[in-house]
Amino acid sequence: MIEVHRMPTIRQLRMLKRPGSCQPSGTRRKEMIQVIGSVRPNGGEKVPHMSEYDADILDWSEHQAALLRRRAEGALVNDAELDWLNIAEEIEDVGSNRLHAVESLLVQALRHMLKAEAWPDSRDAPVWRADAIDFRRQAKRRFVPSMLRKIDLDDLYADARAALPKTMDGQLPLAVPETCPVTLEGLLEDGTDLVRQSR
Repeated sequence: MIEVHRMPTIRQLRMLKRPGSCQPSGTRRKEMIQVIGSVRPNGGEKVPHMSEYDADILDWSEHQAALLRRRAEGALVNDAELDWLNIAEEIEDVGSNRLHAVESLLVQALRHMLKAEAWPDSRDAPVWRADAIDFRRQAKRRFVPSMLRKIDLDDLYADARAALPKTMDGQLPLAVPETCPVTLEGLLEDGTDLVRQSR
């Protein structure tokens, strides 16, 4: 019987090298490593055991950036040197990482706002409100208009609400809204207690 291997995707190949990434299962990881060194796609040459991208991402990025700059200036560049697939992946990741950073900051802001709403008499309430303003201002600096269609504020609010502690210094929380009472645009403005003001 001929054993058929499915070629790993670019993202899967990157997971094998990136620290802290979600790694494939042991069996799948072993298969992917074997495929990298043995499969001949379409009867062609072996897939390299390790590319410059896998070996040293810093060297790869500097080399690829230099090639792209030369090409943009009109210089002749060997297209074979340009790692188009990984370049595309990295460009896509820039936007994804920026979006996730904004979402994370908004969740942190909402969580601190909700704590101040749930325990308004706590000695830490002023700190929570100040931290919420800081997170919101950071989110605003990173926000771009195209994120409006990507960010689900209701989901972010649900995450923030779910992270509230059951008690604070032995005190039960006051009721907080079950659904997000503010808009994304409002959250990115410089108000302080938007949750309370929206009631």
